[in-house]
Amino acid sequence: MKYSKRIKGVDVLLERLPEKYHHWCDFGRIIELHFDYEKYSEFIPCIRLVLTDYDNIYRIGMTLFNVSGEVNFNITNGFYSGLEITDYHNSGCKNNFLLSSFEQDIDFHIYCESIEVELLD
Repeated sequence: MKYSKRIKGVDVLLERLPEKYHHWCDFGRIIELHFDYEKYSEFIPCIRLVLTDYDNIYRIGMTLFNVSGEVNFNITNGFYSGLEITDYHNSGCKNNFLLSSFEQDIDFHIYCESIEVELLD
């Protein structure tokens, strides 16, 4: 998270969460997923996720804006180990962030223009 300064709200997360939870991969459970889509469009305007750590102590609300890529979740083996977020803001393209699974063998790649996060009570 400390390398995600361009994500709106990440400073509050770093301030309020204990240091052992300062990594996206610590939040390896998606407990809610909501999205809207536009028919006949190649992008999803907004995806809303609620993530929690493995001990279910902290919950993070995450909103992704102008999403594209492989927006699917293969739950065949039920394995998901947290997010990895890469900031591509200097790449010159509209998609500033790449969200992927922390595990390299899981096919999960979502690009988005911006991200907002909040610590939920």
